[in-house]
Amino acid sequence: ELCRSIGVGSEPGNDGHVLKSPDFQTLVSAVADDLPTTLHWVMFVPNIISLCDEEQQAEYLPLVRDWKMIGCYAQTELGHGSNVRALETT
Repeated sequence: ELCRSIGVGSEPGNDGHVLKSPDFQTLVSAVADDLPTTLHWVMFVPNIISLCDEEQQAEYLPLVRDWKMIGCYAQTELGHGSNVRALETT
């Protein structure tokens, strides 16, 4: 709601989607949120925007914006466990 109150998301072509605004990531960075919720905004939401088509974005962006769908990030590689720093790649 705070973003909408200052006009973020009202730019032409954003269709009212706060998350598509170029100013949104700047605002997220300025908050300095060191909580686990940072992954939701910094890694999950940008992937929804960049990897989903318009129909999928229309379905999922309102959910992630309103915390009705929460995203996270996980990385693993077969045979190497969950120690990200020690991953071996080919």
